[in-house]
Amino acid sequence: MFDRLRWQLLLSYLAVFTAILGVFAIAVRLVFGYSFRQSLSQELIILAEVAATHAEIQNNRLTVGDEFTDRNLALPDRKFEWFDRQKRLVDKVGNLNVNLPLNIDSPVQFNKYPGQKPDETISAIVPIISNDDRQQIGYVRITQSLEPLDRTFHQLDIGLASGMIISLAISSGAGIWLTRRAMKPAVTSYQRLQQFRDKLKNKVPVSGKQL
Repeated sequence: MFDRLRWQLLLSYLAVFTAILGVFAIAVRLVFGYSFRQSLSQELIILAEVAATHAEIQNNRLTVGDEFTDRNLALPDRKFEWFDRQKRLVDKVGNLNVNLPLNIDSPVQFNKYPGQKPDETISAIVPIISNDDRQQIGYVRITQSLEPLDRTFHQLDIGLASGMIISLAISSGAGIWLTRRAMKPAVTSYQRLQQFRDKLKNKVPVSGKQL
């Protein structure tokens, strides 16, 4: 009887603890993901603003300085693109194999490509302002693959899952010890009650007989 009750208490304890760990892991995942994406968005916007300062109008055409068309900037997971005011591509640097129409509705955009590599990217878009008359002369867009971010999230998920498994294993051992300690007074009281009942049976006269 007490073994069954002990296991019920242990399972209830583990169920509550698992729920708490699950909520904590989800909260960490969401907060970490939001913070990381915000940080990456700000980083790309700053890079785009720097890239915009190296573009100018020459001979009625948007041109980009050599320091930003250097092939040393050709990263495998990032691409710089310069557009004129008519949203026509003027120059690009980078090996990221994605092609998107320019969309200036939002400064930061997340794009999905089902079945492709990469399958998701983030883009930052800023206007290019002329240093002479402060008029807009074009746009800069930086697009970066989110595969490194996905790998980071995958490692985080493995770490959280491993931590939950280890915590549950330790909690199981602690739960068994705690339930035994919690049930000990009840078991002792029950044993004493049984002894008392046995003594009463021995003292009570049998029906039809006298003491």
